[in-house]
Amino acid sequence: MKIAVVGPGYAGLSLSLQFARSGVSVLASDVDVQKVQLLNHGKSYMKHIEPSVSAELVSSGKFSASADFNRIPDQSGGGGASEPVSRIWTTAGGNSGWALSTGACKINC
Repeated sequence: MKIAVVGPGYAGLSLSLQFARSGVSVLASDVDVQKVQLLNHGKSYMKHIEPSVSAELVSSGKFSASADFNRIPDQSGGGGASEPVSRIWTTAGGNSGWALSTGACKINC
C-alpha cells in the first residue's frame, strides 16, 4: 500500500510517520521546499517528533517527502499508476478536519 499525505504539518507529519512505521510507503508533499529537504535528510521541524524517528523511516525507504505534487499518481483512471495510492489532505487555518481520498471515494472526518 502507498499513501500520499499533502501537508505534512502538525497532523500530517504525525500521520505520515505512523503510517510508515506500520509498513506503508508514504510520500509527504508540501510546497515548503525547506521542510521537504529537512524531512528527506531525516530531520524533524516539529518539537514533538524526534529526528531519529524520521531518519529511520527515510533510511528504510518507507518515508519520503517532495515538493513535486506530480509524484502523486493520478487516480482518475488514466494516470497509469501501477499500484493505487491513497491520498490524505491535511488542513490548517481553522479547519480541524482531514480528508482521505482513494480514487473516486472521498471521506471527510
